[in-house]
Amino acid sequence: MEAPENFSTRWRKSGTRKIAPEVLAELARDVAVRIVYRVPINPTTPIDTLKILANHQRLSVRRIVLHNPSITSEIIDSCARDRSAEIRRQAAKSKLISPNSLIGLARDLDVSVRRRVAWNYSTPPQALRKLSDDDDETVRKRVARNIRAPLDILRNLARDPALVVRKGVLWNPCEPSDVRIELTADTDGAAT
Repeated sequence: MEAPENFSTRWRKSGTRKIAPEVLAELARDVAVRIVYRVPINPTTPIDTLKILANHQRLSVRRIVLHNPSITSEIIDSCARDRSAEIRRQAAKSKLISPNSLIGLARDLDVSVRRRVAWNYSTPPQALRKLSDDDDETVRKRVARNIRAPLDILRNLARDPALVVRKGVLWNPCEPSDVRIELTADTDGAAT
């Protein structure tokens, strides 16, 4: 019977780029959490192992998965449905997230998630439309600054009661000239 490898050996293996995928998959189930943490950091970790780790019971492991350079849109979309707002927020800022996941996250109960969705330039116009009516003015400001925001939304946000939202429209390079003129003439100083 073969003796189990010691912690140092497993630690070294978990960070090695030239290691068999099945060894990394085994290390992802290690009893030592410090070993498990290193597996999703490893850029050679197989996608199937990353999928498993994206559902790990520990939040810190799931968080690390989102930073792996080999992550796929499928894993990002899975993280968009995570029970933790922190993980959903990280997924919402990814360029790899699907439009359908962004649409779903635009209705998230956590305002910090909706803020990330509004800020993501991959967010589809229908999600931006929903977010442009959000109660949170930071969400609306980020919609106003989003280059994918449709012109009718920018026109509506240019009349928003919150000054910070109206200023956000001015920051948008796609903002129509008639809106710029209207905001520049704004008597409460929105254009300054």
